[in-house]
Amino acid sequence: MAIDAQILSKLMGVAIPDCKFRKEEVLMPMRDGVQLAATVLIPQQKGRKDKVDKDKDKVTDTVRTAQGIQTTRDTDTGPSSSCDPSSTPQVQSRLFPTILIRTPYHKKHMFQIAKWFVSHGYIVVVQDVRGRCGSDGEWDPVTTDEQDGHDTVRWVRRQDWFQQCPYVGTWGPSFLGIVQWAMLSTEDALEQPDAMVPIMSASRMHPILRPNNGISLALLVRWHYMTNFIRNETNQLDMMKLMLHKMDSKCSKCWDTSFLEVDRLITGKGETSRLGSYLVEHVHESPDSSFWRARDMSRKLPHAPPTHLLGGWYDFFLQEVLHDYTALRDAGRNPFLTIGPWCHFDIPPLLIGLKISLAWFDFHLKKKIDGCHSPTVRQAFSGSPVQSPSKDCGRQPGDDIATSPMSSSSQELDVNSPNSPTDDSQWDQIDDKDLQVQGSAETYTADDMLKRLPVKIYVMGSNTWKQFSSWPPPSSVTSCYLSANSLQPEASFVSEVPTTFVYDQNKPTPCVGGDQFHLRLAGRRKLNNYQKRSDVVAFTSPALAKDVEIIGHVKLTLHFRSDQEEPDFFVRLCVVGKKMAMVPKNVANVADGYLRAVMAEGEHLEDGIRKVVIDLGGTAQCWKAGQKIRLLISSGAHPRYMANRPEKGSGVPRRKVKQEIFHDHRYPSTLDLPVTIGHPFSPMSGVDLTKNRALLPLSDASLGIDSNNHSLGNSSTITENIASTPDGDQSPKNPSARLWKTFKKKSSALLNRSISGPT
Repeated sequence: MAIDAQILSKLMGVAIPDCKFRKEEVLMPMRDGVQLAATVLIPQQKGRKDKVDKDKDKVTDTVRTAQGIQTTRDTDTGPSSSCDPSSTPQVQSRLFPTILIRTPYHKKHMFQIAKWFVSHGYIVVVQDVRGRCGSDGEWDPVTTDEQDGHDTVRWVRRQDWFQQCPYVGTWGPSFLGIVQWAMLSTEDALEQPDAMVPIMSASRMHPILRPNNGISLALLVRWHYMTNFIRNETNQLDMMKLMLHKMDSKCSKCWDTSFLEVDRLITGKGETSRLGSYLVEHVHESPDSSFWRARDMSRKLPHAPPTHLLGGWYDFFLQEVLHDYTALRDAGRNPFLTIGPWCHFDIPPLLIGLKISLAWFDFHLKKKIDGCHSPTVRQAFSGSPVQSPSKDCGRQPGDDIATSPMSSSSQELDVNSPNSPTDDSQWDQIDDKDLQVQGSAETYTADDMLKRLPVKIYVMGSNTWKQFSSWPPPSSVTSCYLSANSLQPEASFVSEVPTTFVYDQNKPTPCVGGDQFHLRLAGRRKLNNYQKRSDVVAFTSPALAKDVEIIGHVKLTLHFRSDQEEPDFFVRLCVVGKKMAMVPKNVANVADGYLRAVMAEGEHLEDGIRKVVIDLGGTAQCWKAGQKIRLLISSGAHPRYMANRPEKGSGVPRRKVKQEIFHDHRYPSTLDLPVTIGHPFSPMSGVDLTKNRALLPLSDASLGIDSNNHSLGNSSTITENIASTPDGDQSPKNPSARLWKTFKKKSSALLNRSISGPT
């Protein structure tokens, strides 16, 4: 059963046009003889004589293998009104490029998304990766996806229906994006796609599973359980129940046990599974080991076709998305980047990703730019801006608006979203309507790729979209000096007495919010109770005189001493609001960073004092006047990161660990903020540094341009604090899963009465 088309249509805020298509179930042969299951959806052109049932709601469904057609049956595709692509506004061209989607989560779950692309004039191929669901072989994530991806693209290019418009793009979020990076080829461009849209994904796996010397325990365990459950499960409602209920109760048993036990608890079997071997055999290996090098696709980035990356400020893939963007840019490609206020399982990034993807594919595959056609695909392969032969289409993707031939004025734009909150009492609040993708479909067109700059990000706090020529934008790095419970503008104000706290290995500090692999527990959360824990220390700035905006990478230089040889540090940048969510002095997380300070990390100074630099990653946040900047430091975020303690049953006793944070003249600890507007400690705050010519090598018009698109809102609400069990497992007292409530509200009735697609 697939999600009903009406539900997807309502969530997207646009109608999914009805469109006739031919559906073929295919077994694709790989080079080693293994066959992978795929579904091919081909739009029907006017005048074609494809076999259509007398019932207009039926289309031909052909099942074939490499040896030929096996069976033919009719498949219901719903109402057929206005289903001729030639008469459908969204399908104006008879040239149908191909979109390839490879998934380990069952191809039937992609049916409505595939149908949406078909309704806009694309042939869609959805394939189960090796060893998953309907495909043969054994699943070895990423490794087998490299050759299989190449073989699949070659198979697509050989098909008769491909020849009329011989371009193929790839699309997909999460692991569906990882396999796109695996499809890149360093030898033959015909083995890889002509355009890509990886959503919340990464070309490297090791930094995701082993961030900064730690272990992403919750991600590994929950992903292991999810993939094990979905292997043969095709019911969409059961998938949602899995994410909300079953996974929590099953995985919580793994938070304090040996890796050898995790696989048994997840699979219920005695033998080790493929993902289980990641935990048992390879999780402790360095990124330079042969195992992880084989799964590192970043070496192929210089060969990438035109790529549009999407990320979320509260997604665990974020830093790798930024890494891939930088690597593509440094390799001479012209990647586009869009980042919103999203978590990994939020609906808005998926839905706006569909619209952005359609515009991206229209531009690079259909070559549609206001009716004009760009050059050949070989020029698109270069990844550089594509010139149009028409005078009316002279602007390139990424051109500054002020210097574009189509620009009527060189004045910098500063248009805020009409839906952006203007009152602090509405700070980062979202309504049910904000979970929809706001704006009409015309907001995202191929022509939009000409009008916008390559980087488009959402600034939290001010709730605005801004565009830049590259990431990170120019900023003034401002150092905030840690002192006794405070952040100070100068080292002369720091305290000579170190700040101390105790980390109890038997009761590790829990994780609240942030970039977790969970539908309900991730995102921006209220930390009022969390910050009161004895194993969490806070450093707070004075109330800001005017607005302060940061866009870029945040870093903490930390001097510390610990009676544990290799301690953990988890740091969080927060906003303290005078009227956040209508409650005075609420505290919410903006960005965070983690480091296991192994002996090889940082500098070793005298008296056991060490110096390390902790990267809090990229973010974009505006603190309003009257709010405060706060930094929280602890030594754990369990089970997001595996607690730093002896393994149960190892015979090594667990204990309490004393941590000292130094912030004196000799050993200062500083928080470095990439400030773009204002200054945390100056009465002269409120100055937009992106408009300061002395700071910028680029023209004013190329920076700081606010989009006039409708705001998506922050898709992660500020909810009440989450209680913690002794092992750090999170149990929501009253989960405010607004996204899930909205989904149920809009879809339950439709799901009960109608099913779309094959069962």
